[in-house]
Amino acid sequence: MFSYHGIPKRYVTNGDPYARRCETTSKLVAEKLGLEDSEWTHVYQSRFGREEWLKPYADATLTALPSMGTKRINVISPAFSIDCIETLEEVSLELGEIFETNGGQAFDYIPALNESPDQVALYMDLIEKNTQQWT
Repeated sequence: MFSYHGIPKRYVTNGDPYARRCETTSKLVAEKLGLEDSEWTHVYQSRFGREEWLKPYADATLTALPSMGTKRINVISPAFSIDCIETLEEVSLELGEIFETNGGQAFDYIPALNESPDQVALYMDLIEKNTQQWT
């Protein structure tokens, strides 16, 4: 499961490309991993207030999955380059508890790259390719 921070639905209705970019990221990563369409989904977490936010909602999805036969799940938040307190608290703890309370047997949060050498190398490469030298 790919989990992204949610935004109000009206942002997307008004032209924000965020949802399309999240969907594209999920599809490309699943493709790279060789996953069939039935082996993955993506959701949005972190909604608040009365306004409708992007769906599917993470909590509702994780509540329903065990009754649909999914007892084990891996969750990653590809939009986060590092694990922040919100991600760790909400995704790995709260959503994991929701899944297991509703019959899930194993909830595994896949951490971000954080300060790994691969993460540092990625950022260095992006910076070098996307900055210009002023002479």
